[in-house]
Amino acid sequence: MEIKVKQIWFLYFVLFAALLSGSFWLGISFYQSWELAKDARRHFTENANPVKQKQILLVSEEAKHPYWDVVLKGAQAAAGEDLRIDLQGPYRASIEEHRLLIERAIASKVDGIITQGLDDVFVPVINKAVEAGIPLITIDTDAPQSKRLAFVGTDNYRAGVQIGNYLKAHRHDPAHIGIISGNPEGQHMKLRIEGFKEAIKDRRDFTIVALEGSQISKLEAVKKAYEMLKEHPDINVMFGVSALDGPGIAQAVNKYFPARQIDIIAFDDLPETVELIKQGVIQAAVQQKSYLMGFKSVELMRRIIHRKPVSPMNYTESFIIDRSSMDAYLQTREE
Repeated sequence: MEIKVKQIWFLYFVLFAALLSGSFWLGISFYQSWELAKDARRHFTENANPVKQKQILLVSEEAKHPYWDVVLKGAQAAAGEDLRIDLQGPYRASIEEHRLLIERAIASKVDGIITQGLDDVFVPVINKAVEAGIPLITIDTDAPQSKRLAFVGTDNYRAGVQIGNYLKAHRHDPAHIGIISGNPEGQHMKLRIEGFKEAIKDRRDFTIVALEGSQISKLEAVKKAYEMLKEHPDINVMFGVSALDGPGIAQAVNKYFPARQIDIIAFDDLPETVELIKQGVIQAAVQQKSYLMGFKSVELMRRIIHRKPVSPMNYTESFIIDRSSMDAYLQTREE
């Protein structure tokens, strides 16, 4: 019996010694791995000299919108290796959700924000970003009363005047005008409509009959155009104020009112809009330099990050395109 007890204690001792030895060598292995990893990190830092990218958030009026796809392409072209451009926007146009995205960007401590100044409610959050040390540039739509560091985009009032002057020059008959605006509360849309009204005010035979919003959705533009044209059979001119409004109006006219003679004027040179101009369905559109907006905004952001001076106002040009200018436009348009 005594021998068996001794054998059991001996077995315990052997197991304990094996466990202790294993722990020792495991510790040695861990220490060696840690030293190797430390040496690798030191070697990488000293020899590879990696570039730390600054994160710039581009907040758009709506995510996955063809207009903002072009802006993003320009921004990424200017980003280089030192800046990373991320695009975020509401699934459907929403000023409150847009504002919250800027709030989250501030909380995330991004290195820079490029956003629209769509409404006065944006002023406090824009100021908050700048006061937190995050450079902020407005694009497409300005918020001049805020602390934003610069604006890049179309002079929207002037663009409204341009398309209004085009209508005056090319329409000699009375005009009963219906307007579809992507976001009637957005400052950029308001300025375009104000400029348009200013341009046509001396034509007493021009009357604005109705104004509706499309939430920058083509489907909604089709719906609103159909309802407007049904309610107002005297409308003979339709003005689409944002990128998808022109094609939406054209679809409504072609599908539901093919016998009516309705002139359509629009904004932006989306491929569908250009094709409709070629076909004579849309008479004219304002071409904005959306690619250049994205490119220029990132160039300015880089200068700000490196503490270089920038101009607070940076207007990009706008032009009228119609069938008569199509060949020249196709030769010079942004890819």
